[in-house]
Amino acid sequence: MKSPNSLSTLWSPGLFAILAGGLLVSAVAPAADHHAAPTEAVRIQPVLKADLEAGRLTHENYLLQTFRLAFAPEKADPTYTAVAYLLEPCLTPWIAEFGSTRESLGAAAVAEIEAYLLPDRSMLLTSTYVSPSGIFELHYETAGVDAVPLEDVDPANGIPDFVERCGEYFDTSWQVVITDLGFAAPLMPADGTYDVFFVALSPGLFGYTAQIGVGRTEITIDNNFTGPGHVPSPDPDGAQLGRAKGVIAHEFKHASQWRQSSWTEGTWNELDSNWVMDVVFDPSDIYHAWLGPPYPSQLNSPRTRLDNNNSAGNYEDLLWETYMGERFGVQCVVDFGARRGSAGGETVKKSYQETLALYGSEWDVAYPEYMEWCWFTGSRSIAGFGFEEASDMMRMNLYQSTISTYPFSTTTSVNQLAAHHRRFNPGTSTGNLRILFDGDDAHENFTVSVLAVEPDNTITIVQPTLDANNDFDYTMPFAIQNLTYAGVIVTNSKRAGGNQIYSLDVELSGSGLDAPVVAAPTPALSLSSATPNPFRGATRIAFSLPTAGHMRIDVHDVRSRQVRRLVDDTVPAGPGDVVWGGDDDAGRALPAGVYWVRLVTAEGSVNKKVTMLR
Repeated sequence: MKSPNSLSTLWSPGLFAILAGGLLVSAVAPAADHHAAPTEAVRIQPVLKADLEAGRLTHENYLLQTFRLAFAPEKADPTYTAVAYLLEPCLTPWIAEFGSTRESLGAAAVAEIEAYLLPDRSMLLTSTYVSPSGIFELHYETAGVDAVPLEDVDPANGIPDFVERCGEYFDTSWQVVITDLGFAAPLMPADGTYDVFFVALSPGLFGYTAQIGVGRTEITIDNNFTGPGHVPSPDPDGAQLGRAKGVIAHEFKHASQWRQSSWTEGTWNELDSNWVMDVVFDPSDIYHAWLGPPYPSQLNSPRTRLDNNNSAGNYEDLLWETYMGERFGVQCVVDFGARRGSAGGETVKKSYQETLALYGSEWDVAYPEYMEWCWFTGSRSIAGFGFEEASDMMRMNLYQSTISTYPFSTTTSVNQLAAHHRRFNPGTSTGNLRILFDGDDAHENFTVSVLAVEPDNTITIVQPTLDANNDFDYTMPFAIQNLTYAGVIVTNSKRAGGNQIYSLDVELSGSGLDAPVVAAPTPALSLSSATPNPFRGATRIAFSLPTAGHMRIDVHDVRSRQVRRLVDDTVPAGPGDVVWGGDDDAGRALPAGVYWVRLVTAEGSVNKKVTMLR
């Protein structure tokens, strides 16, 4: 067992001597079983935050109530303990807030919070286990409130299986996050092992990472991952171990973040740590819990700002980095982390912008495309487009989804880093949809994506060009009665400025034939069906571009993974074609099955399905 932690090692030296009115605040042992909670419970931190913002709590009391509810509910204000409550899953953001505001807090409050975070563990946890890699030392109990599950059969060696599995999960997290991806490694103590503690945490709380000295951290996680507030997991090893995997990867990323940038990102770090859960332990899928209610994710509430949490992202916004990693490669997210380590006082949104620039993109290009990806999720997903796990995600809640009578007209406003998604159904109408958009003349960050989905799941996406007054008049080259549906996404990719006003009018126009009927600022792209299709050996894919420019043609498998890049070049306007021989980028023959060919230009994108036989 390592030597006990002292309060003097938290945040800065010399704090151990701080007294609260002559009373030294001692370490607090766990109270009654913190796992116990009624089934009908509410997340308490938003309640505390509302009271802080309304002036009913000072900032100091806000932090004290948060930590008391987590560690010593008997000391908390009865106003909050009178209701059945759940804490947020990770306490690390409040630990970071405590560290950044400690100088403004009273001595008694500082000492009390530090006692909660770093008690004398030698009095609480008596057993230890070193992970197979030798990197992590896990501290646990086999009796009492903090006891871990005691089953010991795989192998039967005196170490609870649960502890051994968690040691393996920590090793895997290190391997993926540090060795494979190259994020910053946590600073290790003199004895060379990183401390992890298993403790019975309060309802809803899964774990936290705390600083214990200059540059060092330690992790505390729940002792059994059961009880109220724990999210479901389809992990093949079972829900309990699936939850353990996710939390371990999440908290370990916090440890890496501290070493890289000292937690200067606020709750953006929760977005980042939730993203890494899926990267390290894909089958656990506990990140899905943050995509639906009550969280305002881009699937549950795309009209809500990405930076809705005091100008920062949060748990539920993890798909933003999922998009970055799948669109540009995981190295893009790694580069973002490296920039945070050297960016000084740069805002997180500025760091994302500079990182996107390394990959030839920017907020005004990436965020509208991200909103397009979010549209095609759940039962609306189409293999080969967007997120690799799109079909497993919840279906995005559209702003309006039942429009089937025309004309349609609205004037409203869309928030910064948010979007309005509208679906236009054929109903009994015939003709071509004419779309007229009128945005605030002074706003520079509107993007409108016009979607056409055909019965064979061919997707055409066009972003009509806005004129100097942020207006366009565009007629779709598809008869609405020949589509499954059409869609319009209005995205405001500006990183500040709040709501921006726009008007949208949609009416029927033309003969109802699948042909351009009104000249549009951005003509439609064309990607013809592969010939032959189905095919053996090779197939020819024809396309036509309305204007010269850069073009990509990629092939994706049914899980949306890119397997072959056929074209990545500047090409002239007009018709062209490319041949695909059924191989991947390494020249290896791919298995028979359904694939999707995707053409992408600055004007939009088109997907076509192709079937390969062997």
